[in-house]
Amino acid sequence: MRATVSVVIPAYNAAGHIRRALDSVLGQTRTAEEIIVVDDGSTDGTGDIVRGYGNRAKYIRQANAGVGAARNAGIRAASGGWMALLDADDEWGREYLEEQMGILQRNAGLAWTTGNLTNCLCAEERRGPLHSANFLEKQLEGREYFRDFFKVFPLGLMGWTTTFVIRRDVLLETGLFREGEQRYEDTDMFLRIAYRYPRIGYLRRPLPIHHLEVEGSITRRYRQIGLLYAMIERHLVMSADFDRDGDFGVCARWMLQSTMRGMLFEAKGDDIRYILRHFGELISPRYRVVMRILVIWPGATAVACHLISKTVRILRLHNTVIRKPDSVGDKRIE
Repeated sequence: MRATVSVVIPAYNAAGHIRRALDSVLGQTRTAEEIIVVDDGSTDGTGDIVRGYGNRAKYIRQANAGVGAARNAGIRAASGGWMALLDADDEWGREYLEEQMGILQRNAGLAWTTGNLTNCLCAEERRGPLHSANFLEKQLEGREYFRDFFKVFPLGLMGWTTTFVIRRDVLLETGLFREGEQRYEDTDMFLRIAYRYPRIGYLRRPLPIHHLEVEGSITRRYRQIGLLYAMIERHLVMSADFDRDGDFGVCARWMLQSTMRGMLFEAKGDDIRYILRHFGELISPRYRVVMRILVIWPGATAVACHLISKTVRILRLHNTVIRKPDSVGDKRIE
């Protein structure tokens, strides 16, 4: 029996790019059984555009409640057995669903799958995969899945929302996305799934396309770092309930150290000191020493970071299209 797929797209003031996302789904070599767009209180023409697709896309409108609530509304309304998540400002290459569903079909027992993606500054004609083929070959060791989500999370292989296909009953079992929060609700959700289902499929081809230049995207509009701290504190407790506190501690260290690296670019010495005070036991000793030295003169450190980044870009010492670090989960450009 053919598996059924519902594509869930939350949208907020997405009139400038929702067509691109929808057309990429409709152009798939493996057709989705259902496309659901949840309009999270848009004030532009998002609704008119989606309704223009007629019965090819189901349109749901709700009062503005955040991306987590919008995704949840789509999941609850869906009829498919599998939920393919897509952000309204991103798109998929034509073979994305076919390849993801193939991984799930060939590897019985997988409850979810994620994968590589292409970062694109399309206006500047700059694009590149998040992870290289050689790096993924080494980590996957010939498989189409990772045995443990927690082991590859600190390698940056935790996926991006647009790269996930998840069994609907698994999302319901784990409680769906946290609502009322505008950041890290996706990381929180995926960690909760991983406690129960650590094995996860992984698509090497960077078929999803993440558009970095979109103005007003969730990651640009919301940067409250306190949401990251709260998420880590919740999972320090939750992970112990599943006997994964040691593994989560490694993931938390990676998130916090990545966040501090981003803060160096913005001279946020006080924020780095806060992390060292409140989460110091999670940070490696050498990293703590280095950070304490670098925040003695945060302004000078920020200038040096930008200079190094500019030099790397000019000399083409870094081939990946990435954005300057903001915090965990964000793509970067250097």
